[in-house]
Amino acid sequence: MGSAKLIWANNLRASATIAVIVLHVASTISSLYPAISKSYFLTSIFIDSSVRWAVPVFIMLSGSFALENYDNRLRSFFAKMFHRIIVPFLFWSVVYLFFFSWKELTDPAKSMGQLLAFTGNQFLSGTASHLWFVYVIVSMYLVFPFLSKWTKVATEKEYIYFFVLWLFFLLIDPYLSDYDINFSYNFFTGFIGYIVLGNYLLKTTRKFNQLLLLSLFLTGFLYTAIRTYFISIHGNETNELFMDNLSLNVCVMSFCVYLICRQRNYTLHSTWQRAVDIICKYSYGIYLSHLLILNIFLRLGLKFDFLHPIISIPLITVACLVISCGLIMGMKKIPVLKKLAG
Repeated sequence: MGSAKLIWANNLRASATIAVIVLHVASTISSLYPAISKSYFLTSIFIDSSVRWAVPVFIMLSGSFALENYDNRLRSFFAKMFHRIIVPFLFWSVVYLFFFSWKELTDPAKSMGQLLAFTGNQFLSGTASHLWFVYVIVSMYLVFPFLSKWTKVATEKEYIYFFVLWLFFLLIDPYLSDYDINFSYNFFTGFIGYIVLGNYLLKTTRKFNQLLLLSLFLTGFLYTAIRTYFISIHGNETNELFMDNLSLNVCVMSFCVYLICRQRNYTLHSTWQRAVDIICKYSYGIYLSHLLILNIFLRLGLKFDFLHPIISIPLITVACLVISCGLIMGMKKIPVLKKLAG
C-alpha cells in the first residue's frame, strides 16, 4: 500500500493512542466514586465510555497489517516481534516493577527465593495494569503463521460465518460460566475475533453507510455509559462490566470507528497531520510509558478531579501525551535506549 492510502490508518492509530490516555484519566476519576459527586462521576463515565473502542481498534489494526503482511518467513517474523514488541515490553516491565514495588524489592526480611518468586509473579501477571494488552498481542502473534493461511484464502461467506460464531459465543459466554459443559468454543471467543475483523475490514470492498455507522456508534456509546452509570449507582461503587473490551456494545463501537476512518481519508491541516504522524510513529512507546507519567502526576499530588472532569480530563490527557511522546522521542535519540523505548 502506498503511503497516501495509509493516512487513515495513521490517523486511527494516533486517535487510539490518545483515546487510551483519555480512558485511563477518566477511569481514575470514576474509580473514586462514591467519594466524588454524581456530576463528576457521570461526566467521567461518559468520557470513558466514548473511548472504550481504543484497545480493540489497536488489535484490529494488527489484524489489518501485521497479519495481512505476514510473508511466511517465520524466523524473520518472530525476530521483528521480539525486537519491536518484546524488548521494549520487558524494559518497561522492569521500570514499572521498580516504580510500583520498590518497597517489596528492597524489603530486607525477604529472602532471595521470595524476591525471585515475587518478581516472577509480577511478570506473569503484568507489572502494570495496562501491560495486559502486550500479553494479548504476543499471544495473537503466535497464531499469525497459521491464521494468515486461512485469511489469505477465506471467502467472504467464511469470514461472515466466523463473525457470527464469534459474536454468538461472546453473547452466551457469560451465561455459560456457571455450568459444567464439555462443549468447547474457545476457538471463537476472545480477541482473535478483533484480529480477523480488522483483516476482513481492510480487504473488503463492501461499503457501509456513514450515517448508519455514526448512529450505531452513538447507540453503543450511550448504552455503555448509561448502563455503567446506573449499575454503579445501584451498587454504590464503580462497575465496568459493560465497558469490557469483549462486550457487544464495545464491539459495535470499535467496528464503527474503524470503518468511519477506513472509508474516508480525513484531511488535516499540515501542522496537525505532522503531529498525528509523530503520535502514530511513537504510539507503542507512548502506550507503554503513559501510565508511568499519570502515576507520577498522582504521586506529585495532582488529583485528576482538581477541576470538573470535562476540563481536567482533556488537560491531563494533553500533558501526559506531550510528556510521554517527548520521553520516547528523547530515548530514541540515545543509542543505548533506542531499542528499549518502544
